[in-house]
Amino acid sequence: MTTRTEARAEKSFVSALLPWIIAGLLAIVYLLTINSWISFKNLQAVARASGQTWTPEAYLPLFTLVTSPFHWLPVTWIPIAMNLFSVICAFFVLALLARSVALLPQDRTARQREREQSPFGLLSIPLAWIPPVLAVLVCGLQLTFWENATTLSSGMFDLLLFAYTVRCLLEFRISRRESWLLRATVVYAATATDNWLLIALAPGFLAAMIWLQGFAFFQLRLLARLFLCALAGLLFYLYLPLLHLRSDGLFWLALKANVSAQFSQIEYTFRYAPHHVQFLMALTSLLPILVIAIRWKSSFGHQPIGRRAGHLGFSSGLSRAAGALHLGRLRYRLRVAGCSGKISAPDVKSRPVPAPLLSRRVEHRLFKRLFSAGFPAGIPPQPPRAGPG
Repeated sequence: MTTRTEARAEKSFVSALLPWIIAGLLAIVYLLTINSWISFKNLQAVARASGQTWTPEAYLPLFTLVTSPFHWLPVTWIPIAMNLFSVICAFFVLALLARSVALLPQDRTARQREREQSPFGLLSIPLAWIPPVLAVLVCGLQLTFWENATTLSSGMFDLLLFAYTVRCLLEFRISRRESWLLRATVVYAATATDNWLLIALAPGFLAAMIWLQGFAFFQLRLLARLFLCALAGLLFYLYLPLLHLRSDGLFWLALKANVSAQFSQIEYTFRYAPHHVQFLMALTSLLPILVIAIRWKSSFGHQPIGRRAGHLGFSSGLSRAAGALHLGRLRYRLRVAGCSGKISAPDVKSRPVPAPLLSRRVEHRLFKRLFSAGFPAGIPPQPPRAGPG
């Protein structure tokens, strides 16, 4: 009884309280390094909020609507207020990231199921806090993320909405509450009005919901509710055209400008982006997600006991390959994150940052430990020996 209580408390701390603690600590770092004035990233938004633009915007309808209340502030307060808004967005992004990592299933392979017996495959070992903390540090200390967290940008706001969508899908896997799918749909559709990338990823989002629901997804009642939620989110496309209709009467031209610009960007990316770049993006992003999504059978890909123990089954080998990709990308991001000694941006003065987060020796030991602990050798379990007699 004591062991179960401790395990529940550990999971409650890791999934409920820990995300807010780590995100709060990094938010303090962002507040200490915040950009207090105008930069190239927030120049357009500040000009719009202070009334320095002549015509309504044609792009980013949701972001424009959310940041419109800033025009009520005094003009000298608008830049710092908008940058504080970006810090708040970054805080919630990191909290959602930690929560999502804590909700990832750890029962995908037979060996994971042998070691992890908790419901829904959530990690319940004493070191379960390491994955959320490491994920938040690698993301939050990355230079690009840090710059967007301390200076207003639409990308940080869109990332917040996307992170909430992922969290909704992971919460649905555990609670099976239909409301999580409805929230994910309306938020995803609303974010797609701002960011063309979510339109390109829409088939993957639909496939994720079908994968979670199975054949129950095709119930007419659920499909109708999801369609209405998606339609409600896409209504944000009409916000800026309505502003144009009131000012210059160009409703359809403003709507066409936003939609055509998004689809032109998608077409350009898929047509003209180098194939090796597309391959690397799919290899490091889609393959690990695909491996995590499949709950491999215990008998799939295992070698007979009589063969050499070093032979890996297909499932264990594939999971190790995906894990190696994740760890390799993690190590690279940790190198280029904000751990190089200082931040330097064209619009922000160089500010000292604590010395390199990890020394080479400690970094090497950490990743060696993670690799050996998370992807053990593919030795099938031995059958119990028969007792005497």
